[in-house]
Amino acid sequence: MKKIFSLFAALLLTVAAVSVSNAAPRHSIDFSGKKIIKIAVVPYVNTSGETASYVFDSLRSGYTDYYANEGFRVVPTEDMEKALVEIEYNEFDNMLATESVLKKAAEKTKADIVIAMEIDEIDTFREDAFPKTKITAKVKLIYEIYKKSDDKFYQFKIATSYDNKATLAEVGPKHAVKTALEKALERGNHRVIEIINK
Repeated sequence: MKKIFSLFAALLLTVAAVSVSNAAPRHSIDFSGKKIIKIAVVPYVNTSGETASYVFDSLRSGYTDYYANEGFRVVPTEDMEKALVEIEYNEFDNMLATESVLKKAAEKTKADIVIAMEIDEIDTFREDAFPKTKITAKVKLIYEIYKKSDDKFYQFKIATSYDNKATLAEVGPKHAVKTALEKALERGNHRVIEIINK
């Protein structure tokens, strides 16, 4: 009976300790001891002139939602929008966020990393050669990153080589554009992760 009482008391103490730790502010360390990175994602700017829905779908999965899906702690959209309004930055002006905007966004959102990206160019070229048509696409992206721990800015560009796709004459550039854009976003995200891990 004494053993059961001791086990019950130990269980109660454990539950109380867990409750207190959950009520306390969370630290930026997960249970494995790995630092949790908080990322603020500035809405992308699209100056390419390409507005097809499949482009927006690729941008959503490869930029807007990418970091949350990779397990980073991402500033909620509404908090990010509020911070950008206070900073007086609007992506609809089609201007990539400046270093000043990124630094202020980090302060407002308490983010470790702030990421901004511009779709600078989506270029397609169609070559008719009966009975098939060859459609090629090229994408250029510009990234601006602010890393709070180093108080440092990084800028880089990603440009794909032309992606070739032979299609029937009636088929549009969707496959070529999506493939080129997804390749560019994958390379851009790889570079961002490198910067985060430096």
